[in-house]
Amino acid sequence: TFASQDKRANERILDSLMGGSAAIGLNLNGTDETMDWACLSGVMPEMIALHFVGATPATWESWKRHCAGHNIELEKTTGTLDLNSLHCTPEQLVSIIQSKRKEGAQWRFLSVKSGNPEHPGMHPIHEVAGLLRQGHEQLVNLMHQGASAQEAADMLSFRLEIGESYFLEIAKIRAFRYLWNQVLMAYGCQDKDHHNPCIIGLTSAYLQTRQDAYNNLLRATTQCMSAILGGCQFVEALPYDAYTGDASDHAYRMGRNTLQLLVEEAKINEA
Repeated sequence: TFASQDKRANERILDSLMGGSAAIGLNLNGTDETMDWACLSGVMPEMIALHFVGATPATWESWKRHCAGHNIELEKTTGTLDLNSLHCTPEQLVSIIQSKRKEGAQWRFLSVKSGNPEHPGMHPIHEVAGLLRQGHEQLVNLMHQGASAQEAADMLSFRLEIGESYFLEIAKIRAFRYLWNQVLMAYGCQDKDHHNPCIIGLTSAYLQTRQDAYNNLLRATTQCMSAILGGCQFVEALPYDAYTGDASDHAYRMGRNTLQLLVEEAKINEA
């Protein structure tokens, strides 16, 4: 994930895509009204997945204007926004549902995040329980505004922070996928294509060490393996020096290459 206002963002994004990345995350920090999307200059959004972090209800309209002004086929773009339906007004939710039905069919507008910033390193059981509770609340909230159960399910993505226990984290992700499937079946969702939740796995910033930054590469590798084997659709490996708040280009490249080695060389996604 790159800070959208960072002067180096466009260069880093292009370098990441040239290096084989299939998706890009942008940290918008609520800059929708002033967002010029210059960080995506030279990028073909129809060819990759985009994940907007720090989005607001105005993000989609800003993205639509950008696409219209740059001859980008909005219907062919895909990605996620990290909105929370519980923080949106009924009018905003209705607008989001209508956007999903029209030009945003391939987008997931709402996000459920695991963990608690005040209590990092939650036990996986508590984490799964929290995800199910939050996901169900958002599902019901969308249904109250006129969305069907399947429409509501297709609007949600889940952002999971991956911990240090290799096998337990694999079990955590698979358990969540199974239990979320049971929730959707209880609401009458019969199409199996709708049952596999969109999960974005994130290596843990909480587990990064300042004592020896290169140890973070090893930790990120096992966390990425857990995420892939658990069934995450997207995985983000934090730069090994992310704790500094200003990660180096080398750290970004190593994070990207970690995933490339696991997928292209180890073929771990085919396990």
